[in-house]
Amino acid sequence: MVTFDDLKDGRLGGISRRGFVGLGLGTLVTAVLSSCGGAGASDEGGSGSGSTVLEPAAQDEKDASESGSSSQAEGKVGDKTLVLYFSQTGNTESIAKFMCQILGGADGFHLQTKEPYVEADLSADDDSRCRREQDNAQSRPELAGDLPDLSQYGTVFVGFPIWFDRAPRALYAYVEGAGLAGRKVYAFCTSAVAGIDDAVAELAALDTRVEWLKAMRFEEHDTYDAVSEWIDQINNR
Repeated sequence: MVTFDDLKDGRLGGISRRGFVGLGLGTLVTAVLSSCGGAGASDEGGSGSGSTVLEPAAQDEKDASESGSSSQAEGKVGDKTLVLYFSQTGNTESIAKFMCQILGGADGFHLQTKEPYVEADLSADDDSRCRREQDNAQSRPELAGDLPDLSQYGTVFVGFPIWFDRAPRALYAYVEGAGLAGRKVYAFCTSAVAGIDDAVAELAALDTRVEWLKAMRFEEHDTYDAVSEWIDQINNR
């Protein structure tokens, strides 16, 4: 398994930090990714040094719905790459961290909800918070802080765990208002069993202007090499 300590001569897993053509990368940002999550999926563990993440603003700042990030993004597409991910227990965080390292110039952003999830919320029990949210098609957990200004980005990777066969409802809240149209959008998930195709189809239906390109499911504790292979596939498509 390749680790972050294995980076040498500016190359990662056979890919030059400057060699990822087709994704329009910007300046390397050193990421500190937060804990990631999943109920009904394998999303746990994962820490260490990595690229700097654009964290959401404090909760006492204006809500994400008032941030204006969607209007800022409309009509303008930059050349940077964003790795945006939702995570509670660590697996999605690990994949996002590997991805930021491999892409070199990618910014990372940990999508969070205004009401944090606690351990009991992530239970598979029928009355747990995540179960109630996932069973309610109209559920849209309020997002915390300001969202990234997408006018900087031409490529966006969206990562999440699979919760009861679909993306967490926080992703629905984000996709509906983010203004992803006109960008290259790639999805990745962490899941022990469930695939990603149905989850992406539901996200795509929220804004039909957005073109979702290649998607990938990663397994529990998947490695840097697995992420690097996927990036290679995108690069060589």
